[in-house]
Amino acid sequence: MEKTGVALLLSMLVITAFIAGCIGGESGTHSPNTSSGIAGTVQTSSSPDGSDNWKLSWDASRPLRIDGGSYRVVEVTYNITAKEGGQIYRYTMIRGYKKTTFKGKAAYEAYVIVRFHDGTTYNYTAYVTREKITELTGYILWMPTVFQFIEAPGYEKLMVTGPGCTYVVEDDTWQGDPSCGMMLHESFFDNMWDLNTGFAGGIYADVVDATSLKDGPGYSVKKDGSRELGGMRFHLYNVSWSGSVRGMFPAEGYTVITPELPFPVELNASVRDAHVHVILTNLKLEHTS
Repeated sequence: MEKTGVALLLSMLVITAFIAGCIGGESGTHSPNTSSGIAGTVQTSSSPDGSDNWKLSWDASRPLRIDGGSYRVVEVTYNITAKEGGQIYRYTMIRGYKKTTFKGKAAYEAYVIVRFHDGTTYNYTAYVTREKITELTGYILWMPTVFQFIEAPGYEKLMVTGPGCTYVVEDDTWQGDPSCGMMLHESFFDNMWDLNTGFAGGIYADVVDATSLKDGPGYSVKKDGSRELGGMRFHLYNVSWSGSVRGMFPAEGYTVITPELPFPVELNASVRDAHVHVILTNLKLEHTS
């Protein structure tokens, strides 16, 4: 089966999950990852004003200016709680990338690790050439979804491993079990992120369009203290919003952001009868030259 066939199959699953809202999986709790962040630096406080990084819509493909320094995001960790159809799912999702070699050439290894409360773990690993890594770091690598990752263009090889299963896509062919990890990437709350990958004050850019950290149509903004991430303390803003997804499905919630980061620090959203709560619990940054 060609890779395009896999993409078509998963796209059909998205539509099915969106219409039916039927999901399956595991439930439970998992302690958040609280490990450190910036190598070779001391804790500092970010500047609360003057940064528009929050408008980049999950784009961490270029270094970010934070408190006068230049940093590159290399890993994020999310604590996720999702509810749909009477089911509750709680898990930790670690996403990131690192330098490696692939078939003797310089490359990057991009990864997603999903851990449930009982230790059940799914690993998603993609090998990407240096030239194509920005296709992942442009937004796909930082969003709390598995579906976006496995559908990403440009990878040389994709591997999915889970309890008793393996799935590998390489050179437009696949082998193993294509249902490995399917309970995650065919779920409604994971596919929600495919409807609109931007961030503009809400879970979807077409729910509300926040262009500043002041109240606007469909949303209100207030300062919300600060939070330590990756050895830095970030000042926060809480954006409460309501509207509809694609003008069809009611949606409401709140998004906690810091001006210096291109992705939310916390997101609590309800769409129809589905609900998702995502908290950024760990952030790893590297100094850039």
